[in-house]
This record gives sequence, C-alpha cells and structure tokens, in this order.
Amino acid sequence: MRKKVKFRKHSYQQTRAMIKQIFRYVLFIFLLIALLTFTKFALVATYRVEAEGMSPYYPKGSMVMANAFGLSDFYDHLPLNKEIKRGHVVLLQTHQEKEEQSWLGYLFNPGLRFISGNFFWIKSKKERSGIPHLMMKRVIALPGDRIRLEGNEVFVQTPSHTFFVSEFEASSLQYEITTPLRREDWLPFSPFSGDLVEYLLGEDEYFVLGDNRTLINDSRNFGLITKRDIHAVVLFKYLGR
Repeated sequence: MRKKVKFRKHSYQQTRAMIKQIFRYVLFIFLLIALLTFTKFALVATYRVEAEGMSPYYPKGSMVMANAFGLSDFYDHLPLNKEIKRGHVVLLQTHQEKEEQSWLGYLFNPGLRFISGNFFWIKSKKERSGIPHLMMKRVIALPGDRIRLEGNEVFVQTPSHTFFVSEFEASSLQYEITTPLRREDWLPFSPFSGDLVEYLLGEDEYFVLGDNRTLINDSRNFGLITKRDIHAVVLFKYLGR
C-alpha cells in the first residue's frame, strides 16, 4: 500500500512573514555594501602598495590607510576643497591610466576589499595586466611654485620665497629617497628629464615624484597632474617592513 506524502502548507501570514524576513536580509546586505562603498570612496580607504616607486619607506606589499575626504570622485560636484600640501603622499590616477571598472567591481569591490583586508577584489583589465589601479606618489610642488631640476636634485621656489630651496626645506619634512647613479635613467623624451632650468606650475598643476627616483613613473614621465587626479592622501602605514 502506497504511503501518502503530505506537503506542509504555509498560511498566508507565514508566507508574508518569510517574505519580510528575506526582504530584511536583502536590505541589510544592500545597506552594508552602500556603507562600505561610501566609506571607501568618501572617507577612508586601505591601499596595498603594488610597486617599488615609493620605497624604501613604502615597499611593495605595504598596506596604508588613506583619507579620501574631499578628494575622491564622490566629491567632484560638491563644494568641498581639501588642501594638498608639499610632501603629502597621495594616491592618484593619471588621465592616461584611467579606466572604468565593471559594474561588478563597483558593486562588490568595497565589500571584498573590506573582508579580505584589501588582498582580493575584482580586477579591471589593466590591473589584470599588472598595472595598478592607483599610484602612490609624493607631492613636490604646488600650483604657483617654480621648480628647477639639476640632475637628480629637485629645487622649489614657493610664492612666499624669492629663492629656490630643496624639496625637503619646501615641505618642512625629512624623508628618505633613492636616487639613480646615472642621469641616463631620466629618459630624454619625458616632460621633466635631466636638467630643467625653471618651470612655473599653473593654477591646477601639481608636480609629483616617487621616493625611489630610480623608477621614473612619475611627473618626469607622465607630466604634471591636476587635483582631480588625486584620490586620497596617505595617513599612515599599518603593515609592511
């Protein structure tokens, strides 16, 4: 004799309560992603150094915390203006390197970076080919400054001075840099190479260099940047030698 299988029937109230519970879970996940996205793009963000351009203090693999308030694309149409100072270490993306992320990256990357400690995310096409999404550089000169390059040394004349001083005096900071042994490392076709007698920075022009001057992926190669190219200012390093 065949046994009858009984299917449990949910009442209208039970079904409605189940739908509400599912809706709460979906809403919670959506709000969490929105919060992480807002935090990453509008407040603070972690960043993993992907190159040796800022060594020795920021070697490849280091983790830093950066302040994006008033700088990231989130603020492009808001009346907020964050001051950039000489000596600031910034995260930037030049116009030549900009690439739109996929919608999956925009949606899931904040959560994936947060959960994995910035070690895993959906990479863009350029990132998969080995090009970092953002670069870390040091701001050497600001709009209105005059710069002069003599070999591997950079001199800055600020609007408040009538003479040139070293980049360290201009920023009132001391940091370690690595300079190339031969001036040939500054490619002759780059915008700022070898000796530069004098150059006056325009209204929205910033001159940036890596602390490791043996690598030239900075303003000597891609030229001056604008404030809109700057995504965040590095606050501190929390992981790395």
